[in-house]
Amino acid sequence: MGTSDLDRFARQLAAARSFDAALDLLANEVRELGFVGVDYAVLPAARVLDGRWAAGPIFERNFPTGWRTGWRLRGRSDPILPTSYRKGLPVDWQVIGRDTRLTAAAREALDFLAGMGFPGGITVPIHLPANRFAFVSAVSSAVDEEWEGLSARAMAPLMVLAHTFHHVLAVCQGARHATASVLLTRREIECLQAAACGHNAPATARLINRSVDTVRLHLKNTMAKLGARTIAQSVAIGAACGLIDVGELTSLPELPDIDCRRLPASKPT
Repeated sequence: MGTSDLDRFARQLAAARSFDAALDLLANEVRELGFVGVDYAVLPAARVLDGRWAAGPIFERNFPTGWRTGWRLRGRSDPILPTSYRKGLPVDWQVIGRDTRLTAAAREALDFLAGMGFPGGITVPIHLPANRFAFVSAVSSAVDEEWEGLSARAMAPLMVLAHTFHHVLAVCQGARHATASVLLTRREIECLQAAACGHNAPATARLINRSVDTVRLHLKNTMAKLGARTIAQSVAIGAACGLIDVGELTSLPELPDIDCRRLPASKPT
């Protein structure tokens, strides 16, 4: 998926007359990537007061009729949501399923999804201010090598699609959202673009003739302004907002899935 494809998708979303129409557009894009269905949800908080993981309405396309009835019971033990909440990068359901620490109830939840015809899925976490949380999941009937190929090929463009979908909808629905040109400085955009190309902080520092600490500070500020929890997530949001050119994005940049809010602060030089 290139920048022109992303721009087209964003324009179509902005022109959509309803949420249902926008979700249909997302479903079409996800199908082009090789998936069979998609869902989307926005939660006011990741956890409720008693410590349980929050539940909220899930909007889907191309799911089996009646799936909500079974998920209402098994979804209480869903291992995908808590795993996604702790991550900034997309989460592969089959990787979760290989975790030997899963409880019997959590494994039953995954088995239910597989029984629906979705043994494979990728969930893109979207972390929002004030502990709010959203996600987009794309699902597939593929298994084994077919799934491995789809996951490797589609994970990066799906991440950008998910953030584009959420952020364009937020703008269209009147949510508070500052544009990229207001939020980020020129140096912050340069560092974000370099990260999108797979450059680490030392390489970026050489590119822009600044110190490594300065680059790290710019990335930290960029993440704070965009509401991202990881560098890779800030790249996805930046692409969704039109900040950076992702070119023909076929794989995620080689960036660690770390929380840059923990990076030490320093002064730009």
